Amino acid sequence: MIPKNVCSVSQVLKSQKWMPGLLLFIAISITSSCSDSKPDNNVLMIQEHGSFTVGGSVIQEPGEFDPIGHGAFNPADKPSEGQTLHGDHAYVFYQVPANARELPLVFWHGFGQFSKTRQTTPDGREGFQTIFLRRNFPVYVLDQPRRGRAGRSTEPGTISASPDD
Repeated sequence: MIPKNVCSVSQVLKSQKWMPGLLLFIAISITSSCSDSKPDNNVLMIQEHGSFTVGGSVIQEPGEFDPIGHGAFNPADKPSEGQTLHGDHAYVFYQVPANARELPLVFWHGFGQFSKTRQTTPDGREGFQTIFLRRNFPVYVLDQPRRGRAGRSTEPGTISASPDD
């Protein structure tokens, strides 16, 4: 049995005039702690990015392509009549930072390499692409024909697997 001068918990909470003040204090504390935080200097604002191909060639087998008759759903033994092959093009990935400088930087890899050599270092640190983006340069990272993301060729060839890094 509860004595007459003792209220239930819900009655205490409803009758407390300090409750709205406490809630306001909590809301202000959360808001001020968020606004007092320092900006993250690691944030990189990209205004525009994308990719495109340059050059290349397309070859097409004679005949007409029939996706049903040529086994598009069974690729093990499909004929090549009317099929096309796009190859020998360059592939370019680009990023333009916010407040970009007027002239961009174009990263063109060396022999036997591809665009990844400009994106990171072997130990995982930021590569030239990001370093210069942070300095507000638009960057264009190129894969030469028959390398990386431009790896298709319209000419047959053999790649020897020999250590040459």
